[in-house]
Amino acid sequence: PHKITGLTWQWYDITLLNDVDEIDMLIIDGPPQFIQGLSRYPALPLLAEKLSDNAVIILDDASRDDEREIVRRWLDEYPGFVEEFVESEKGTAILRRRNI
Repeated sequence: PHKITGLTWQWYDITLLNDVDEIDMLIIDGPPQFIQGLSRYPALPLLAEKLSDNAVIILDDASRDDEREIVRRWLDEYPGFVEEFVESEKGTAILRRRNI
Protein backbone atom coordinates (compact mmCIF):
# COMPACT_ATOMS: atom_id res chain seq x y z
CA PRO A 1 0.00 0.00 0.00
CA HIS A 2 1.05 3.59 -0.79
CA LYS A 3 -0.40 6.88 0.47
CA ILE A 4 -0.99 9.39 -2.33
CA THR A 5 -2.85 12.64 -1.61
CA GLY A 6 -4.39 11.15 1.52
CA LEU A 7 -5.69 7.99 -0.17
CA THR A 8 -4.28 4.47 0.09
CA TRP A 9 -3.45 2.76 -3.19
CA GLN A 10 -2.31 -0.79 -3.86
CA TRP A 11 0.73 -0.74 -6.12
CA TYR A 12 4.12 -2.35 -6.60
CA ASP A 13 7.00 -2.22 -4.09
CA ILE A 14 9.04 0.77 -5.28
CA THR A 15 11.84 0.13 -2.80
CA LEU A 16 13.20 -2.21 -5.47
CA LEU A 17 14.00 0.96 -7.46
CA ASN A 18 16.00 2.68 -4.71
CA ASP A 19 19.22 2.27 -6.71
CA VAL A 20 17.68 3.65 -9.92
CA ASP A 21 18.63 7.29 -10.39
CA GLU A 22 16.72 8.08 -13.59
CA ILE A 23 14.00 6.43 -15.61
CA ASP A 24 14.04 7.20 -19.34
CA MET A 25 11.15 4.96 -20.38
CA LEU A 26 8.29 3.95 -18.10
CA ILE A 27 5.98 1.29 -19.54
CA ILE A 28 2.82 0.76 -17.52
CA ASP A 29 0.89 -2.45 -18.20
CA GLY A 30 -0.31 -3.27 -14.71
CA PRO A 31 -1.58 -3.83 -12.15
CA PRO A 32 -4.84 -5.22 -13.50
CA GLN A 33 -8.14 -3.38 -13.07
CA PHE A 34 -9.56 -5.88 -10.59
CA ILE A 35 -7.02 -4.73 -7.94
CA GLN A 36 -8.80 -1.37 -7.56
CA GLY A 37 -10.33 1.40 -9.63
CA LEU A 38 -7.70 3.46 -11.49
CA SER A 39 -5.19 0.76 -10.55
CA ARG A 40 -2.40 2.19 -12.73
CA TYR A 41 -2.73 5.76 -11.45
CA PRO A 42 0.00 5.45 -8.76
CA ALA A 43 2.73 4.93 -11.38
CA LEU A 44 3.36 8.61 -12.05
CA PRO A 45 2.89 10.00 -8.52
CA LEU A 46 5.24 7.35 -7.13
CA LEU A 47 7.89 7.56 -9.86
CA ALA A 48 7.74 11.19 -11.07
CA GLU A 49 10.84 12.20 -9.12
CA LYS A 50 12.87 9.47 -10.83
CA LEU A 51 11.89 10.42 -14.39
CA SER A 52 14.65 11.90 -16.51
CA ASP A 53 14.11 15.17 -18.38
CA ASN A 54 13.61 13.15 -21.58
CA ALA A 55 11.45 10.42 -20.06
CA VAL A 56 8.68 8.81 -22.09
CA ILE A 57 5.70 7.22 -20.33
CA ILE A 58 3.77 4.52 -22.19
CA LEU A 59 0.39 3.42 -20.82
CA ASP A 60 -1.17 0.28 -22.28
CA ASP A 61 -4.93 -0.31 -22.59
CA ALA A 62 -5.42 3.45 -22.86
CA SER A 63 -8.83 3.17 -24.54
CA ARG A 64 -10.42 1.91 -21.32
CA ASP A 65 -12.40 4.38 -19.21
CA ASP A 66 -10.12 3.99 -16.18
CA GLU A 67 -6.99 4.62 -18.23
CA ARG A 68 -8.54 7.68 -19.92
CA GLU A 69 -9.29 9.05 -16.43
CA ILE A 70 -5.75 8.23 -15.27
CA VAL A 71 -4.23 10.15 -18.18
CA ARG A 72 -6.55 13.09 -17.53
CA ARG A 73 -5.49 13.18 -13.88
CA TRP A 74 -1.80 12.87 -14.74
CA LEU A 75 -2.01 15.75 -17.20
CA ASP A 76 -3.81 17.89 -14.60
CA GLU A 77 -1.38 17.02 -11.82
CA TYR A 78 1.78 17.09 -13.96
CA PRO A 79 1.21 19.92 -16.46
CA GLY A 80 4.69 19.53 -17.92
CA PHE A 81 3.50 16.50 -19.89
CA VAL A 82 1.54 16.19 -23.11
CA GLU A 83 -0.22 13.10 -24.44
CA GLU A 84 -0.11 11.40 -27.79
CA PHE A 85 -2.79 8.72 -28.23
CA VAL A 86 -1.97 5.85 -30.57
CA GLU A 87 -4.85 3.81 -31.97
CA SER A 88 -4.27 0.11 -31.40
CA GLU A 89 -6.30 -2.88 -30.25
CA LYS A 90 -6.70 -1.42 -26.74
CA GLY A 91 -5.11 1.99 -27.24
CA THR A 92 -1.75 3.34 -26.14
CA ALA A 93 -1.09 6.66 -24.44
CA ILE A 94 2.37 8.16 -24.74
CA LEU A 95 3.28 11.04 -22.44
CA ARG A 96 6.31 13.26 -23.01
CA ARG A 97 7.48 16.45 -21.41
CA ARG A 98 6.38 19.60 -23.27
CA ASN A 99 9.90 20.84 -23.93
CA ILE A 100 10.87 17.86 -26.09
